[in-house]
Amino acid sequence: MKLKSPSAYWSELDEKRRSEYRIVAAVLLGIFTLFTAIAVGSYLFTWKQDASLLSEPSLIDSDVEVHNASSKLGFRWGHFLVTRSFGLAALGLVAFFVAWTLSRFIPKMRISLGKWFVYSFTGTFIGSWLLALVSRLAGWDTLFGGGLGGRAGAALVDGSINLVGYVVTAIAVLALAGMLTPLLVMQGLRNGLMNTLRDDERIEALGSGLSVLISPDHGFGTDALLLAEFADPKRNALCMDLGTGCGIIPMLWKRNGVTADLYGLELQEKGYDQFRRSIDLCAEQGVPMENVHALCGDLRDLSSLELPLGKFKTVTMNPPYKPVDTGILSETTAEQIARHETTCTMDDAAAAAERLLNFGGNFAVCHRPERLPDVLEAFRAHSIEPKRLRFVQKNAGASPWLFLLEGRKGGKPFLKVLPPLLMQNEDGSDSDELLCILGDYRND
Repeated sequence: MKLKSPSAYWSELDEKRRSEYRIVAAVLLGIFTLFTAIAVGSYLFTWKQDASLLSEPSLIDSDVEVHNASSKLGFRWGHFLVTRSFGLAALGLVAFFVAWTLSRFIPKMRISLGKWFVYSFTGTFIGSWLLALVSRLAGWDTLFGGGLGGRAGAALVDGSINLVGYVVTAIAVLALAGMLTPLLVMQGLRNGLMNTLRDDERIEALGSGLSVLISPDHGFGTDALLLAEFADPKRNALCMDLGTGCGIIPMLWKRNGVTADLYGLELQEKGYDQFRRSIDLCAEQGVPMENVHALCGDLRDLSSLELPLGKFKTVTMNPPYKPVDTGILSETTAEQIARHETTCTMDDAAAAAERLLNFGGNFAVCHRPERLPDVLEAFRAHSIEPKRLRFVQKNAGASPWLFLLEGRKGGKPFLKVLPPLLMQNEDGSDSDELLCILGDYRND
């Protein structure tokens, strides 16, 4: 029987089981971190009292007394980190484990563990080297059993002194510490703060290493996922999403492999800020994000933005569904702008698309079925010929609750009506097509 790889096994687990495993891993990591912190901290004060245990052949014997607060195993672990390795600089490793543990227990604290690892270990080695040099000059080589910088730091100092002498070694260590320490501290703080969420935000994973920040004011629904899939831009297509909110549609295009520049234009500062920080978050996690651009501005005034007008191949918009004079106006400004045509009508959106698109470029929207005549009229008023129409239904017997429409700038009259997209099977389960569309998002 062929064994499954860890990634394949993980991908087959449901979200509940994954959450259970994450909790178990976080608890084990927390226990290890607490043990390490106590072992190292206690070792700094009890190392001399417990020094004789290093030659004790029966350390595991219950009659052998140890002063380290983490007992005999803690003494051994502390001895390895402090004496045999990095001295006082081992506290840098403790800081890394603490940050790692907190990131597992506090959902709002999102840090780049790879970079924190690099910062912590780089700082630890530099600190060990510097402290070992201080120990050598001050005659503290036996402190903590291996000097202030531990035996690893002492080995670095001995090697550098042997090669270039005391003076050059001292200058090199001080210069390196002086240049890199502030950089590592500031970069570490910047990364920790950059990815800290606001009180009402959370991180939504999209798959392929990408995530997006969402909030009650700027989130996304199934309609945005369907629109991103319906537009289906080519890999080299210059793309724009109008009224992008948290940036979900450009982020989905990025996940799906579009390599050309992807723009998201948002009127509201908060939505734009979420999108911008989502880009930063993904970049911190190692995803190349140079082709994703967050813009803050009004689609009715594109001339104020530095955009390649007339060059876009794909433009989309998930527009406000309700005319301003219909329905109950939402209480918050953010909801009013997103749901009612208070700052943008369908005609405004089509006019913006006309300015952005090249000849033959596509404009795709999703909207409520009752607004189909208005959308068709707006498209044609701005030289965008409707070419593809698809209705979305809960099931085969339900009326459509959404439609997806794509038009082509300068296209000839011909509208293709596609089979309806059914959200559910007869038994109420998600349809295969819906699962295909949502697959990467749900299985991350």
